[in-house]
Amino acid sequence: MEPELKQQIKELAILVLKELDYYPDALSRFRRADFVDMYSEEPGGILFDLPEKELGRVKELEDMGYLCYAVIKGCYADGDGDMVQATTYLVLCADDLTRYNNNLTCGELPLDDILDRYSGQYANLGYRTWAYCNNDYGTVAIKGRSGGLTRTC
Repeated sequence: MEPELKQQIKELAILVLKELDYYPDALSRFRRADFVDMYSEEPGGILFDLPEKELGRVKELEDMGYLCYAVIKGCYADGDGDMVQATTYLVLCADDLTRYNNNLTCGELPLDDILDRYSGQYANLGYRTWAYCNNDYGTVAIKGRSGGLTRTC
């Protein structure tokens, strides 16, 4: 990814993290670093240094054209109800930047295309956004918690 494009996407990622009430010191650390170097641990959202294995995956995602701006590690129920350990990488790409810039000119809330408000039957579940998890690209619902992030489904 070209450095100028990466910086523009990174600034968009920082706006997303601010919307999610990400810990200010962690935001500063992300702004200074070349890549995300912290992760949120479920269920509390507490931030920790990202292990080397996950740092490698962050770099692989960048080689594929994605900027990883947050990582969430936790244990989740799969379709059969079995508990599995999973690492979720929240990502943005050049297409997200284009959609964001187009919305700026339309006067709409710029983050709506990236963070969709997501509610379940009984509660506000946070936001739905794009992510990589277990080698699959799709959407997850996330929420800010304790300065970090948690998955809500």
